[in-house]
Amino acid sequence: MLGGGLVLATGITRAAIDELVNLVETGRISGTQAREVFAEMFASGKTAATIVQEKGIELLQIDETVTRRQSEQLKKLRTERSNDEVTRNLNALRQAAAGSANLMPFIYDAVKSYATLGEICDAMRDVFGIYQEVAIT
Repeated sequence: MLGGGLVLATGITRAAIDELVNLVETGRISGTQAREVFAEMFASGKTAATIVQEKGIELLQIDETVTRRQSEQLKKLRTERSNDEVTRNLNALRQAAAGSANLMPFIYDAVKSYATLGEICDAMRDVFGIYQEVAIT
């Protein structure tokens, strides 16, 4: 019986599940945190909101000024570094990734030239692609 009744005889009501889903949808907790909260709901019978409050589980909210400051620092980094050196090191990383070489020295060189994590990951994605899980039907 759904509605306000039991869900799969767990003792957790539909309303309790809706509350948990709402916490995820509104960005108060992540999906991973929701799994932990659900397990606690099952074990204790408490509501999701009660568990979140008691355990202090909430997503870190980044202030907009922090985002702006990080963006400004990244722009500054890109103007002050040697972009030619970054490009050379990222191309060397791509070539190494296409072969069978140990990639750590190439990643290290890219980091030393102030390549960003995103740029390094993009270089490896260019070679390796992005894993796509195959649906089992």
